[in-house]
Amino acid sequence: MLSQLKKEAGEIPSPTCPLIDKCIKEIKNHSEALAYLKKFANRYETPDEVFDDLPELDEGELCDTLESIRTANDQLRHLGDFWHHEYKKLEESIDG
Repeated sequence: MLSQLKKEAGEIPSPTCPLIDKCIKEIKNHSEALAYLKKFANRYETPDEVFDDLPELDEGELCDTLESIRTANDQLRHLGDFWHHEYKKLEESIDG
């Protein structure tokens, strides 16, 4: 019975902490580079030189990573709902 329920419940998603850490690192690196440019902007002779040194932020990759985290959270929510429902059914069958 439990093995059948486990199959019905679905897979537990991979841990998302490394993905969150990746996003945080990317945002911090970008923010630090912008702060540096702001602090030392007067050292540049032209605005184009500042723009050339602007750090690139791969918005597509960052958004894809965040969507992966969203998907994993949805899977966890589904698993929690599934097992909570199964617990309630078992509790009702025991209590009569």
